[in-house]
Amino acid sequence: MSILDERKFSVPQAAKALGVCKDLVYDMIRDGEVRAMRIRRKFVIAESELLRVCEDAVYTPSTKGARLEKPKRISAADLLPAGEHSSTGELEACLQGIRGRRRRQTGSRRD
Repeated sequence: MSILDERKFSVPQAAKALGVCKDLVYDMIRDGEVRAMRIRRKFVIAESELLRVCEDAVYTPSTKGARLEKPKRISAADLLPAGEHSSTGELEACLQGIRGRRRRQTGSRRD
C-alpha cells in the first residue's frame, strides 16, 4: 500500500483524532515529530503517520486525585506558644521577628 492509497487527514481532523488542539499539531509538524505533506497552503497527514504518533505516545495517568496541598500561611499567633494568651506586645514582637526575617531574605530595607 503506497502513501497515495492511504486515508489523509487535515490538521484540524488530525488534532481531533489525537485529542489535542490544532496548534499542537502544527508545532509537532514544525518540530519534525509528525511528517506531513504540504499541498499549496495546507498540510495533509497520512493515516499511517497518525498511527505512528499514537504508538510512540507515552501514557501518563491523571494526577487529579493527588493534588498538592497549598502551603499554609503562618500568622503571628501560630508562632506563639500554644495555650498561652498573649498580650499585644508579644504579638508585635512576633510580627517584628517575621518582618525582620522577610527583610533579610529579600534584602529589603523597608519596614
